[in-house]
Amino acid sequence: MTSTPETASPSALPVTAANPLAHRRVWRVWLPLGVAGLALLVSVLLWQKLSRIQEQLARQSSDAGQQSLEAKAWAKQAKKPFKTVQPGWLWLKPVWAKWPCSAANWKS
Repeated sequence: MTSTPETASPSALPVTAANPLAHRRVWRVWLPLGVAGLALLVSVLLWQKLSRIQEQLARQSSDAGQQSLEAKAWAKQAKKPFKTVQPGWLWLKPVWAKWPCSAANWKS
């Protein structure tokens, strides 16, 4: 037997209030893991939010394109009656020329 007392290594000591180094080692392991887990969770939530925004923009773009096509169709339909009615308005020209306030009567 030796006269020197046997000392245990610091890593072999149990986690107690008498051993504050063990608490520091636990925090050095779990704190980075907790931060990494939290960062992973936040990145997954942001990715989902970005996916929802992308889907919404795609729907809005599709709806806008559909509305554009409908507007073009309505514009074509609106022009058709004017093309057919315009020659029909020519019957007013002889009537307009006979009115007293017409430009033809001012010249004479």
